[in-house]
Amino acid sequence: MRIQWGLVGIGAAVATAFILGCGVGFAADHDTGEPGPRARVLAVAREYLEVTQREELFKRSFPELVRRTPNRCSTDECQAALARAFDRAAGELSPAYMEQLAQFWADTYTEEELRGALTWVSSPPGRSMQEKSLASIDRGTAISVEIQRRIVERATNYFCETRPLECGRPPTGPRSL
Repeated sequence: MRIQWGLVGIGAAVATAFILGCGVGFAADHDTGEPGPRARVLAVAREYLEVTQREELFKRSFPELVRRTPNRCSTDECQAALARAFDRAAGELSPAYMEQLAQFWADTYTEEELRGALTWVSSPPGRSMQEKSLASIDRGTAISVEIQRRIVERATNYFCETRPLECGRPPTGPRSL
């Protein structure tokens, strides 16, 4: 089986790695040994990610990713093996992803902002929205996938209109984007 990544998959992977790849270590108050401001905000970021079930949302995106991954699987058994491979990879990479996400959130938000968000998501309306988010992730993912597919299709058409030789088409005359 040979897996080929499409333009959307590669772009999403590069963007995610770029956005979430930053991180700063723990800081402690050298006088008291107590966690410093950085360690406290990171702890609140981790708690927020746990309460909002971000890891579950991350893992639930993989069936769609498997479905979108161009491959040479022609049988259900082959597709199941591919899904198991994605599950294994997700299980291995999920803890590091969650830590990078916590680092990103700690870099982006203050401890006060994260505590406020944590308080809200722990409230009845916040819990309700979280439950509905988990329940509707498949629909939201389908909407995102469809618009991404349409963007790639349209962008490819625009590109091929201006650069037909790169798309294996005969030249049609000068055009520009």
